[in-house]
Amino acid sequence: GQGGDDDDDDDDPHAPKLSDFTKGLPQFANSLGADFETSAFRWGAKHATSTGRVAYFRQAYHGIPFSNAVGNIAWSHDQVVAYGSSFVDLKETKLADSTPTIRIYEVIPKIEQELDGKLSGPDPKLEYVLKGADTAVLTYKFQIHNVLKSMYLGVNVDAHTGEIVRVVDYSSQATYTAVPVDKMSIADGYEDIVDPEDLEASPYGWHHNGTYLSDNTSGNNVLAGWLGSDNVTEFLPQAVGNLTFKVTFNQELEPTTPTNANASAINAFYLLNKLHDITYRYGFTEIAFNFQANNFGKGEKGGDPIIAIVQDKERDDNASFATLPDGQPGICRAHLFKSPNPDRDAAMANDVMAHEFGHGLTNRMVGGGTAECLNADEARSMGEGWGDALANWLQQSSADVTDFVIGAYLDDSPKGFRQYPYSVHRSVNPLTYASIPEKRVPHGVGEIWANMLHNVYAALVKEKGFSHNKFTDVDGLEGNIIWMHLYMDSLLLMPCNPSFVDARNAWIQADENRYDGEHFCLLWREFAKRGLGTRADDTYTDSNYVPRGCGTRDAV
Repeated sequence: GQGGDDDDDDDDPHAPKLSDFTKGLPQFANSLGADFETSAFRWGAKHATSTGRVAYFRQAYHGIPFSNAVGNIAWSHDQVVAYGSSFVDLKETKLADSTPTIRIYEVIPKIEQELDGKLSGPDPKLEYVLKGADTAVLTYKFQIHNVLKSMYLGVNVDAHTGEIVRVVDYSSQATYTAVPVDKMSIADGYEDIVDPEDLEASPYGWHHNGTYLSDNTSGNNVLAGWLGSDNVTEFLPQAVGNLTFKVTFNQELEPTTPTNANASAINAFYLLNKLHDITYRYGFTEIAFNFQANNFGKGEKGGDPIIAIVQDKERDDNASFATLPDGQPGICRAHLFKSPNPDRDAAMANDVMAHEFGHGLTNRMVGGGTAECLNADEARSMGEGWGDALANWLQQSSADVTDFVIGAYLDDSPKGFRQYPYSVHRSVNPLTYASIPEKRVPHGVGEIWANMLHNVYAALVKEKGFSHNKFTDVDGLEGNIIWMHLYMDSLLLMPCNPSFVDARNAWIQADENRYDGEHFCLLWREFAKRGLGTRADDTYTDSNYVPRGCGTRDAV
């Protein structure tokens, strides 16, 4: 169904094998004028050895790597599912001598003064940098930080002259033409969005993993692209200038036109990174089993960015997210919807893509990163509900809580994908806990849970107000911020394969843990209004009872 979770291991027997890929590296090296056996390539990030899923390798000369000459490869069950590279043709390049003629610490004071910062981060190391079309300069690479100015610079200094060759600003460097995260779809318009990364969540930005800087739609959190004719993910090249991804999606043309395909990859990259950063602030961090290639030593396993495949031809009229255990990438697929004319692209529907991200988030956080604890009927259904509820939270824009419909753009219908809009009004959405036996698993039952959470959200905003800074000011005491904290905190408190009752109890406990139970009665009243009161059990009979002291239907 639309907006569904995809747990299948859809291995393609025709996909290239990892062994075939690695066997071909020596021949590839020779084609570039390099000797593979004498350090033409060096394995970089070690996520492959710890997870068997994702790895990066770098081109080198005499053991010295080239800046941004990086290959990335992801595989599943020995099948390559994604790769890309930006290697240098050594036959056409003039290389500086590989032995430095100056010492790095002789020039550090001058560079610190010139850039108004201090040497920080990893130790300086040698690196070749392309200068012009056919010259490679030997440089020292290091970092200069000024924490008070939130300045984080990567610097390359010529190892023969001491001159600055290049400065990369990790904290301010990218522009995307995309649908803002708080808009539903391309139908609501797009903007040129400058430097949207949150450095608290992505300390080196979206294109840098602490070691390598990409110039395409790949980075530490997300790799976004589309399937080529060889059924391997290709990544969108840099659009214009220095990480300036300004490509406009034309809704009058088919999504598969080259310009629209590029715009689709950009929007997926922007949106999934933005969701990474927002949810990071609320607790979906490294120790909560999030999706990152490099966890920067903050706990749990790295090697697991989201691989987003846009305009996936595997099926139509769907989007999906396959969540593997912590340490293995999440696979987000966005397909084309064929009913409208022209077709519509799921990657341009932020509401549906946020729903899919919600699958990855909840499957990781419930059950301690195993990705195996939302499989029972109620649990799997709540997974669908959590996805819709996340999309709903992102789109609410004021204290006037509106009814919410998901999938209207892709379905080309104001009704969207679900039977009813999410609403506090029984006349608009009559679903209650007792509706579960009548509804299909997982999406139908998931609607019931999502609507309960919509009612909780509306009550919290009515009582506590609304913050327009909800994406970054997570310490606020407004209702929409409180709701998201309880959404996130409760996931870590649930048993494996929770029921509705388990999930309700987790929300109550999350409020006790974070807010000393301040919203105890409000939460009980809202759940009870939709039948999930104190006497709710596995008979799926509505219970409107609340704990003593919380309302007119007090439990006895």
